[in-house]
Amino acid sequence: MKPMNRLLTLAGAASLALASSNASATQVNYEAVPTTWLLQDYIGIPAGVVIWRMPLPNNNCSTVNGTTLSFPSTVTDEEADRFWSMVMTAKAANIVVGVWYDNSTCLISSFYIPNLGG
Repeated sequence: MKPMNRLLTLAGAASLALASSNASATQVNYEAVPTTWLLQDYIGIPAGVVIWRMPLPNNNCSTVNGTTLSFPSTVTDEEADRFWSMVMTAKAANIVVGVWYDNSTCLISSFYIPNLGG
């Protein structure tokens, strides 16, 4: 094989590798006022907080009642408590919250309240 053809073949292989690694990136960001969200805590189960009725279209986490997300088993009680508190506060104050989640596992990786200053 000529050096130029070898270079083009290597470049093509690198492009395919990059394309497949990007295709496996499944982190999704969602921001909303959580008025429709239902939080449920399953007693005695690590990471037992589940969020139902999140109106997310076109995702792998959909159920009959909307999207269902939960936490990985590594979440601490303090992290779950902060999430619960954030969502309840946002519901009462009608403010936006955000979550990052994995669209293939439906597990939350982070959560936040966006900048309220504008």
